[in-house]
Amino acid sequence: MLLAPEILEAFENARFVHLVRDPLTTCLRRTHMTARFDNGIGRVAIRAAYHYCGRDLERSLFDSPELRMAYTTIHQVEAVREFARLHLRDRYLEVRFEDILNRPATTLGEVSRWLGVEPARGRRLETEADPARAARPLTDGRYPPDTIEELAQVLAPLRRALGYLQPEPPSGVDARVPEGHNYSAPLI
Repeated sequence: MLLAPEILEAFENARFVHLVRDPLTTCLRRTHMTARFDNGIGRVAIRAAYHYCGRDLERSLFDSPELRMAYTTIHQVEAVREFARLHLRDRYLEVRFEDILNRPATTLGEVSRWLGVEPARGRRLETEADPARAARPLTDGRYPPDTIEELAQVLAPLRRALGYLQPEPPSGVDARVPEGHNYSAPLI
């Protein structure tokens, strides 16, 4: 996701399929290299994510791996979506992982129509997809409820934007974006 501008520059007529997954589920799996300090990409990506989210970089040293994952996920997904809005328009398709698992034939048909091709024949996606897989990280007991709740709060605006949460109620509820959130920041 960090290289979308470079990919478009190299392949100016490219079409982009962005496979998204519920960010809460994503952050409650293993951390991605972009959320760890043990590699150069992670050190750069964490710095960029904390800046993007308006969070003090020093906090990254003390935040849990899951919380660092949440901030890097917010940064990367929102930056790609903004890049697509500004530069890709109809050459960008967002596909939800959960839709592939729960509605494989329908999702395959939607992607095929967008690409202008016939759906692949042969192995059936319905027999390959495991719908239970999508929910497993939240239900396996690896994370205490307070960790899940903290991540759910941090990720709520992104989850709402991706359709994983209902829209904010019209009034009486504080629906502000987290302080310092910058929706127009570059990828890195």
